[in-house]
Amino acid sequence: MATEDPPSDALVSVAIVDAQGTFKDCVSAFLTATGKYTVPYTALNGKEFVQRHGQEPPTCIALVDMFMDEMNGAETIQWFRANWGTTMVLAMSAKRTPEVMREAVLAGAHGFFPKHVGGLELLEALGRVYQKGSYFNDELLKEHLAQPLADTKPIVLIHLTPPEREVLEAVSAPDEPKWTVVADRLNKSLATVHTHRASLFDKTRTISKAGLVSYGRANGYGRSL
Repeated sequence: MATEDPPSDALVSVAIVDAQGTFKDCVSAFLTATGKYTVPYTALNGKEFVQRHGQEPPTCIALVDMFMDEMNGAETIQWFRANWGTTMVLAMSAKRTPEVMREAVLAGAHGFFPKHVGGLELLEALGRVYQKGSYFNDELLKEHLAQPLADTKPIVLIHLTPPEREVLEAVSAPDEPKWTVVADRLNKSLATVHTHRASLFDKTRTISKAGLVSYGRANGYGRSL
């Protein structure tokens, strides 16, 4: 698998929030050694991160563990969305289930990385998130799609609010814009767009930007831009 590298003329800043100190330190050292990333902030849980780094300049990307004692992954992701709106969050966990991945997405994560898959895929994930705005492990997505239909809640009618329809229209555009571009085109804050994004994921039962775009285009969205 070829990794997607960030632009070579600048280091991409990454914050790491992970309850496993050894894992956190190893990832930090690994990313720094690539010469493409810098890791200015780390913490063992969301509460510690907010207390130590909440007033610092935002990083480009944040790696967030889903299972932490104080401010769990979902709460920490929500903090990033509300306070560091330009930071793209890659959730991660050793518990690699579709349920955990869905929890991360609904909290506002731009992707999900199973910890067991190793360093090369981590670089792939970071590159995808940085360049394309989202990343999801292919194997885990297949597991999610393979779940029996009986395990999902049927939706007879999906009611979308006017702002949700606006966001779905914009993100379904032919150029597949990043969420920051969607916010600019709609003249909305990124935090507001992410709020509608989470609601759209929930209502349409999609778990990724690609899935949401597919849903939108299948239902006639994305043709007016």
